[in-house]
Amino acid sequence: MKNLFILFILILTTQQLLLAQAAGQPKKKTQGSTLSGSFATVKIMPDTDCSIYIDGDLKGTLAAGAILKIKLEKGDYIIKAVGLNKADELTQTYTVATVGVETILNIGMASVVKARLAKEVEDKRNEEAQKAKELADQKEENEKAALQQKAIEEAQKKEQAKIDIMNNIEMVLVQGGGFEMGSNDKLDLNAKPVHKVTVSSFNIGKFEVTQTQWKAVMGTNPSKFQDCDNCPVDNVSWDDAQMFIKRLNQKTGKTYRLPTEAEWEFAASGGIKSMSKVYSGAGDVLDNVGWYYDNSSHKTNPVGQKKANELGLYDMSGNIDEWCQDYYDEHYYATSPTDNPTGPATGTVRVRRGGCWNDAAHYCRIANRYSSAPELRFLTFGFRLASNP
Repeated sequence: MKNLFILFILILTTQQLLLAQAAGQPKKKTQGSTLSGSFATVKIMPDTDCSIYIDGDLKGTLAAGAILKIKLEKGDYIIKAVGLNKADELTQTYTVATVGVETILNIGMASVVKARLAKEVEDKRNEEAQKAKELADQKEENEKAALQQKAIEEAQKKEQAKIDIMNNIEMVLVQGGGFEMGSNDKLDLNAKPVHKVTVSSFNIGKFEVTQTQWKAVMGTNPSKFQDCDNCPVDNVSWDDAQMFIKRLNQKTGKTYRLPTEAEWEFAASGGIKSMSKVYSGAGDVLDNVGWYYDNSSHKTNPVGQKKANELGLYDMSGNIDEWCQDYYDEHYYATSPTDNPTGPATGTVRVRRGGCWNDAAHYCRIANRYSSAPELRFLTFGFRLASNP
């Protein structure tokens, strides 16, 4: 009896020790455990081929529609599906709330693939659109650059054309000599007395200054009769002519000026080749050499259309009144010096010569003298250039 009691005590003590030892050890996860009721069976089924990771561990690679059975304890799990192309990935948190059950977890990778493919299509479309935009922008820039270059070239051509116009004003050398200046004819206004004058050689414009030449220098056109580039510029005062000459000389480096009254009459009458007595280059018939009231259609006409005088000068009788450099004095001829007279030293008005499109024929005679205030502009006023040889 005593031995049975001792054996009972030993068995009881051994059980208590085993229970105490078990209580002091940590519990292990029962994933894959055969202990009934301590886990849930999760059937993982993807809709595309993929690899399945749970909490970062690869659990298997499945074809679309295949099932991977996993036994999981209660808790939260990170389940990640990765497409075989490594481009598609779906990560989700899965919670096991109840053990002893079987559940199905569908992995919707198809929507991920579809989204990726759609994004790739969209990205490609955006890339193509971006390339198209870049090409369009480049084309636009090229077209703008081409237009700008064309505009620059056109501007350069226009500027060169202006320079050519300014540098190619036709001048005629008038050989110096003596002549009888003035006239005793009653039709030649303020031309008395006739007196001997000698002028040195000089250059004078073959034509009156045209609207084209004025625009090339001044950039504007003051003329009443426009749309006729080769017509003489009109509506120009003596002061305007001086400004034109100043700018022309600055641009060309030349020394143009207005002719003196004596130079103008000497050139109009043919210089040392003189044959003209009444009208420049025409004897006493104006129609062949000049535009005046009867044949001008009451406007200026292109220069050089009528016959030139003996020196090759055009339109010195008619077409446009021509300013001279001199101050005007109706009594100046009585005291004029013989050599290169330049008019009175002072005055309030300046000389005009030659008559114009609006004058009767006798006002276009070579010897006639006219005057106007230097600031006065009128639609019959113009000029031609002169220079020293």
